[in-house]
Amino acid sequence: MNIVIIGGGRHALVVRDCLLSSPAQIVGILDDRIDTGTFVGDLTVVGPVTSLTDLKHRHPALHGIIAIGDNHSRRRIAERIAVMLPGFDWAKAIHASAIVSPSAHIAPGAVVVAGAIINCHAVIEPHALVNTGSIIDHDSRLGAFASTGPGVVTGGNVSIGTGSHIGLGAVLSHGIHVGDHAVVGGNSFVSRNIPDHTVSYGSPARVIRSRNEYDVYL
Repeated sequence: MNIVIIGGGRHALVVRDCLLSSPAQIVGILDDRIDTGTFVGDLTVVGPVTSLTDLKHRHPALHGIIAIGDNHSRRRIAERIAVMLPGFDWAKAIHASAIVSPSAHIAPGAVVVAGAIINCHAVIEPHALVNTGSIIDHDSRLGAFASTGPGVVTGGNVSIGTGSHIGLGAVLSHGIHVGDHAVVGGNSFVSRNIPDHTVSYGSPARVIRSRNEYDVYL
């Protein structure tokens, strides 16, 4: 299997490290904003995203992984590619140092970074990002296009909605539900449910304001 990384920022190198233990061959990076032939670390930009169709013809078993930290941008790219190439195959990238329960489910497109722990019966949905050292405990769910910052800890049976972001070092108590497109600030302690489209932070975390799903948060 060949893999193309979509997105040429420094997060591409994080994703590359997650793929080192995979037998797949990385064919390069696609990025609309970086000139073809440019090196990102030891990876080469092989064209803009529109060149994916041609790349797929040359590599029939090609899979992709989106290396963009921002949740909304990651979803926008995935939707764009779904129109260009319906049924395109997504890879999953799991760092060799991550601990993943055999009963956990990691969906295509998801990235699990170094030192993460995914406990039993947890679900990581498509294109979600589990960042460095994060712990997703038993029976918890990280929604599609959602993400955790480094060092996030969830209790058991926690649900984090589509496109939501949990900031660096935040802790979510058992059974908490975070709605869709919500943001929880770094180092917060979440002891009650968080509604959709909100920004919350503090210890205990409380809702500070509403937000749109495309608002900047990183």
